[in-house]
Amino acid sequence: MTVDPKKLLWLAVALFLIAALLRFYRIANQSLWIDEVWSLSQARLDWQVLLSPGGYTDIHPPVYYLCLKCVAPLADVGPAFFEAALRMLSVVSSTLAVLALVWLGTIVFDRPTGVLGGLFLAVSAFSIWYAQEVRMYSLALLLVILQLALAVRIKKAKASLGAWVLLYCVSVAAGLTHWYSVFVWPFLVGYPLWGAPARRIVLRWLGFFLAVSIPLALYLIPKIAQGRGGEMSGTSDLKNLMFTLWSFWTGYSAGPSVLELHTPEPFALMQRFIPSILLMGSSAALVTVLAASPLLRTVPRSQAVWLVTWFLLALVGPFLLARLTGRVHNARYSFAAFPAAVLLIAAAARYAPKTWQRAGICAGYLLPQILCLANYYWNPYYWREDFRSVAGYLEEHPESQGALLSSSVAQDALAAYGVIDWEWEDYPHWRPWSEELRDRMAGHLSGGQELWHLTADRWRTKEQAITRYLIQNFLLLQQRRWHGVELNIYGSP
Repeated sequence: MTVDPKKLLWLAVALFLIAALLRFYRIANQSLWIDEVWSLSQARLDWQVLLSPGGYTDIHPPVYYLCLKCVAPLADVGPAFFEAALRMLSVVSSTLAVLALVWLGTIVFDRPTGVLGGLFLAVSAFSIWYAQEVRMYSLALLLVILQLALAVRIKKAKASLGAWVLLYCVSVAAGLTHWYSVFVWPFLVGYPLWGAPARRIVLRWLGFFLAVSIPLALYLIPKIAQGRGGEMSGTSDLKNLMFTLWSFWTGYSAGPSVLELHTPEPFALMQRFIPSILLMGSSAALVTVLAASPLLRTVPRSQAVWLVTWFLLALVGPFLLARLTGRVHNARYSFAAFPAAVLLIAAAARYAPKTWQRAGICAGYLLPQILCLANYYWNPYYWREDFRSVAGYLEEHPESQGALLSSSVAQDALAAYGVIDWEWEDYPHWRPWSEELRDRMAGHLSGGQELWHLTADRWRTKEQAITRYLIQNFLLLQQRRWHGVELNIYGSP
């Protein structure tokens, strides 16, 4: 199978347009959720704070926030462009990642494989989810792909000093966008792709990674010294790894969602999703079975081993680190493994010996993505929390002003939407239920004032003690619910 260079150019342009359309479509339909608002709060810090090791307030490194700070002023144009402007950086990064994967697939395999990889990434529900989120994962994904492509290019051709400098800058930027970008560093196991390396080449690459690690350590060590490494502590078990593979396939938009992942017993809630699980599971099994034969027999062995090793290291590495440190593991932390999975499927489709095999792999991948995207765009169950609607409701009701608003996750989110004239009770979801908060609620309500209690679905189980206390001791006056958000108004009995 060969592709004319002119046709390849037109295919790349078509992929770019498809990727851009899918990522820009309904970009501002959903309100910012709490993680996105946190990104906004970081982007509003002073430049010197973000640039200073140990000065910025997030555990994640600052490159994404520095880039977001450059585009954040666009959000001030007006409320109609608020979410779209903030998400623009992720959209552009994700769209460029499609072209970057075409390049990587081309230089590792050939042009058809690169084009197929770009197509599969362009329509990926997982990729599009993060393309429309004000977080660093799309930018980190782009930088990881570029890092690998540049490294492969340098290893396959005589590299100039400029190529090494570019690779160094991209590698540092990737690591300082998200720490887990370093899980692609072991792509040195890809040496079989080019034969046994000379000792001086090995030393050169080891020196390169030592040089890359210096600026990363400069920013990471202060965070560890501040005790930030233990944030978001929790359990990481097999279900986290299983959900990672599931989200790679569905992008949180079919079957169980992130709501189920954050419940103590997610498997107990799976019965309602059995039809979707069977459908999506069957499509994944079909692609796996059809792809296994060409990956084992017809795909060049060294390239296949390289991709599988990259996938496994970047998939399992974050999970094992979470297990060792007692941190929570989320599917997004394995973002660096995702391009390898896409290229594996693309390579299998490219090298499958039979037409029906190639058609089956492509259809088995593309059709589920279409269904997942339909859910993502139009099914409210898979939307993020609708804090925009909550903010509008609160602003429209003057009687709410001065009420005590207890919220586990919504304080910054509502502030981002202009609801700032409130007496807030800062109660993050990771803090225990306190006597201080209990006394404040009781005192407020005994004085004849109302209490407005706001809870998001993802943290509902964390609020059980508060909710139980309110139901037992006070009168529920009104209840309003939006997509993933619930507002309960209580008064004295």
